[in-house]
Amino acid sequence: MRRGARCWIAVFIAVATAAAATSPAQAAAPPEWTALARDIAEPWPGLIDARGRFPDYVQAKDPEYGPPMLGYALLQSGLRDGRPDQIDTGLRALNSTVRDTSPRGKLGVFHFFAIASAYNLARAHLAADPLFAEHRAEWERWLKRVDLKWLPDTGHYANKYMVEAVAVLELRRTGLRSRVNGSALADGPHSEHLARRLVNQRAPRAAAAAATEFSGGSAFVLSDPANNSLAYHALTFGFFARAIELLGPTASPAARQALQGVARASWGLQAPDGDLAYIGRSQGLSWTLSLSAYGSEVAAVDAGGWGPRFRTVSDAALHRLSTRYGNGPHGLWISPSREGGAAGADVGLDRYANGPNYAGMTLLALNWAIEHADRHDRKVGEPAFAKPGARRLSSPRTEFTVVRTGDNWFAVRTTRSATARDLRYDIGLVALKRPGPAGEWDDVVRPRPHSSRGRDSAGPVLLTPQGPALPDGERSHSDGETVTVRGGYRARDGRWLRRGVSFRYGAVPCGVQIVLPRRPQDRLRYSVWFTDTPVNDGAQLVGPNATVAATPAWSVRLSDGGASAVDSRLVRADLHFPKGRGPVRITICGR
Repeated sequence: MRRGARCWIAVFIAVATAAAATSPAQAAAPPEWTALARDIAEPWPGLIDARGRFPDYVQAKDPEYGPPMLGYALLQSGLRDGRPDQIDTGLRALNSTVRDTSPRGKLGVFHFFAIASAYNLARAHLAADPLFAEHRAEWERWLKRVDLKWLPDTGHYANKYMVEAVAVLELRRTGLRSRVNGSALADGPHSEHLARRLVNQRAPRAAAAAATEFSGGSAFVLSDPANNSLAYHALTFGFFARAIELLGPTASPAARQALQGVARASWGLQAPDGDLAYIGRSQGLSWTLSLSAYGSEVAAVDAGGWGPRFRTVSDAALHRLSTRYGNGPHGLWISPSREGGAAGADVGLDRYANGPNYAGMTLLALNWAIEHADRHDRKVGEPAFAKPGARRLSSPRTEFTVVRTGDNWFAVRTTRSATARDLRYDIGLVALKRPGPAGEWDDVVRPRPHSSRGRDSAGPVLLTPQGPALPDGERSHSDGETVTVRGGYRARDGRWLRRGVSFRYGAVPCGVQIVLPRRPQDRLRYSVWFTDTPVNDGAQLVGPNATVAATPAWSVRLSDGGASAVDSRLVRADLHFPKGRGPVRITICGR
């Protein structure tokens, strides 16, 4: 960029910042959030190459174009913080995308959203910047060709529908028109109608279908149907909030009420370490935290007495983001498994994970949260994880229960996923967290690894001559300290081999005890994961974070346990229980 244009932008930002500082309605966002956003944005100007692209440590291959999500986020950060280098970097990344790639077929809905959003930001604040002005026509050609991929399917819902709704609302704000047949702008009013209908009608209905009740209100886990990954609840939450903000007074009362129900679910399911994505795909990724924080801030405004509680979600989520992630040589570590530069941690991530774009989504949602909090007073209440008792969440087929009692917080999933062949959707005790010596909460039961072994479970697994029968549940209940799952075992083809079995997960002072009924001829297996090879002293397994003891007598087989988004290396311990009378009891304790 030419020096004169850069100086003009810096002066504009300085004046705007000074004006904001004198307004009594401003400066409500915690300063730690702004510091965190600056830390995330800081490395990228030094990482971009001459083509407008960045190294991606996750994919480990040469990128085809600049990451538009990161480009948009850097425009936000650069404009707020008076950083012409970040603005320059963001525009170069966005120019790379609109120049080198057709929007039809090759790029997805997130690129559509990012380019439309960045275009509106740039035309409002950077119209004179040569890096935008000289490429603006390319941006407009790109936007005039983009088509809809999700919203026309009105009989289904998934997280990308909400992203496309936001993209359409941003696209309509551009004021552009198009004659490209089949493009979203060719029939702009119809595209906008589909987006509004999703936000104002379809999303509230989808949320209501998954409703549960606790603490005097309805809670909705609004994720991808069938599996309900918590990460995609977080993604939907953030983009649902953005759509409502863009719609303003035309957002329906049903949409606003549904957003509060989604916020109530996030409040109820959040762990004491701020974790919001411990079940399902995209486990533990950084954007789950910032999108949840933004969604919580928006939902809090009209939530009455619930508002302060929703803001606890923001605070805990962004505290986790600031303390468990951090920057590496190629920008933000998008998962805790890469903190400190752990090699090979990408095996714990999904194949679609992308370092620069995921860092961009993390940063842009954090910037949204900062901007929103700066416009509202923030009274913070009590987090759900501080309250003793149990909370049941999600729809019947993907139900789970979280329990807080004493120094234990744990989550029990009632059912296995019927469609996902992945341990991250397993049944049973999927999380157990306890405070460590320094007071920070940590995982005693390690998050399930990203697995591709197909049919598998931590257990209990019933070992039969025809092969392992995996556990499944049909319903559950809790007395506030114990969760009982009523179910049984299914054969490889999905048939029930045994039903009417009760698996119990109950708090003990040091952790959780699992009680598994057993017939005399039964052989059972139960698996636990450790961050390093545990020591077997004959009575228990002792690992870095947990000890595991069991009765009756057992044997153990150790193997490579893969990796998760939290742990770059795991050791799997399969406990085998031979035939015998009486239940199996497994006690997992923190160290």
